[in-house]
Amino acid sequence: MSAPRVLELAGEPRAMGRAHGRAFRDEIRRYTAERVTLAGSAVWAGHAIDRPAVLALAEACLDAHRAYAPALMDELTGIAEATGLSLAELIVTN
Repeated sequence: MSAPRVLELAGEPRAMGRAHGRAFRDEIRRYTAERVTLAGSAVWAGHAIDRPAVLALAEACLDAHRAYAPALMDELTGIAEATGLSLAELIVTN
């Protein structure tokens, strides 16, 4: 088993998110695709829903996430900027 990669970050949440996204872009994109698919699967959700429906549910939660954890949402915004993923996709992933 290999040791996990470590990325040391400091600074504002959005800048840290961008650095995180740049450093792990491919891994984040791959993991996000898997999680969005899993979230729509009958095994996971109890019934199958398509990708647009999964992302619509996540999109509907964005304001609540912003209200609860604004710094985390700033960090996710940076990750989104660096990876080309949407905030909704990253909400499903996280």
